[in-house]
Amino acid sequence: MSKLGLVAKAEAPGEWQLRLAGLDASSGLALLRDFYTGDLSWHDTPVEQAGTIALLAQFDIDLTADYARLIDVYTCYLLGERFFTVKEAALAAT
Repeated sequence: MSKLGLVAKAEAPGEWQLRLAGLDASSGLALLRDFYTGDLSWHDTPVEQAGTIALLAQFDIDLTADYARLIDVYTCYLLGERFFTVKEAALAAT
């Protein structure tokens, strides 16, 4: 992602919750709010889908994804929603 000029920085759970709380309901990211409500210190937040894929496989459901393609889709969406900080140089190059 850094090759695209994107900067990722860690945020405290409270900061993340505030950013999600302020999203318009029409944003696709607003759907994440319920995952990150209340006190998050007692459990891990959902960040990957290995458990989901394993459970679905038990029912003969194959969930495969082209992550190389998806990362482009997600990145474009998140840039449009201003969830990423873009370095000036990368922005000027486009």
